[in-house]
Amino acid sequence: MKTNRLSILSDHTTPANTVAGNDDLLTEILRRLPVITLLRFKSVSKHWFSLITHPHFSPLQNPNLPCGFFLPTFYGNEKLDPDLVPFKSTFSRFIFAPRDLSSSGSIKILCSCNGLLCCGDINYRCQSNFYVYNPSNQKLAIIPRPDDIGVTNHVIGVNLAFDPSKSPQYKLISVVLISRPPYAKRVRIDIYSSDTGDWNLSVQTFSVSFTTIFSRGVYFNGAIHWISRSLSTYYFDVDQEHVQVMPMPPVSHELGYSSRKARYFGESSGHLHLIETNELGKIQFDVFEMERDCSGWFVKYCVDLSLMVNTYPKMIPDSCGYRGGLCYGFFPLYVLVGERNEDSYMVLYVPGKVVRYNLVDKTFKLLFDYDPPSNIDYFLRIHTWSGSFPFIASLSYV
Repeated sequence: MKTNRLSILSDHTTPANTVAGNDDLLTEILRRLPVITLLRFKSVSKHWFSLITHPHFSPLQNPNLPCGFFLPTFYGNEKLDPDLVPFKSTFSRFIFAPRDLSSSGSIKILCSCNGLLCCGDINYRCQSNFYVYNPSNQKLAIIPRPDDIGVTNHVIGVNLAFDPSKSPQYKLISVVLISRPPYAKRVRIDIYSSDTGDWNLSVQTFSVSFTTIFSRGVYFNGAIHWISRSLSTYYFDVDQEHVQVMPMPPVSHELGYSSRKARYFGESSGHLHLIETNELGKIQFDVFEMERDCSGWFVKYCVDLSLMVNTYPKMIPDSCGYRGGLCYGFFPLYVLVGERNEDSYMVLYVPGKVVRYNLVDKTFKLLFDYDPPSNIDYFLRIHTWSGSFPFIASLSYV
């Protein structure tokens, strides 16, 4: 009987062997894992590597939720070695870039989009390359600038358009300054496609206000959006290759449009947000959200940081060493839309800290102790909107 029983048991395949021998079943299991886990699992075996890197493999978990974000490069710290503020301790040690890219003192992050970063020379007038980089798998693409970029025509903004749910290909949208008339500037838009590997240089130009900020556009709903201190601004439909006008939120007639100060502009999970105030450092402000058709803005959240000031007294102007008026020491880094509305929060920098603020119940907690550059107080006082670069784990190849 023992012999028969052992014989019967030996004929049975273990569940692990069943999964390992069935590619369809193994793929379905792997698709349900977080992207960060999949990045580690690529090294389990050549077989797993081939499954995870297959062009048709796509994770089921929401790939658009960031794991953290890169802080902007501050003046006086212009080498490409940005600080990563993680949402989990998993990313406390993170190698940002290949050595040949990070060693250059004139390269910085220009924009980010759904897991990819575009890096380039700080001097937009130069003819050096752009770099599209995936920090998750450290894949890098080198993209030469168009031949006619130089002293006369130079880039004033570059933005990534990438939606991995629609296509593995990405585009670079480059805004090129053609001329500077007295009250406006004339620009053209050039498009680089990773599918063709070429630039499409536009022959059409258009006039825009001097107050339009092309250096930090945001990809939302298939278009690149820019903000302005004027009554209206622009967005560029990437597929239709067409520029459209969109409104900016109104401001009071007493203060005027010249007084508006953008504190944050970014996208999260298909929502475009804007924070602006008429007073730098004001601790009560609104978070605006754009309508899906870009017809206007509405107030999504009302923020009051008064309780945070009690917990973090270095936010108080007298403690921050600011000059030229009262200015609370903070700036928004990122607005994240949760799967539930009550899970939505904002990440802020306060002196020496990075703090998470729940946009619904107004609670807050420390995310990260951050030792900033010595001149960050100057940066906070002079620059009303710095932005940050979301880190979204991605399997995409560039």
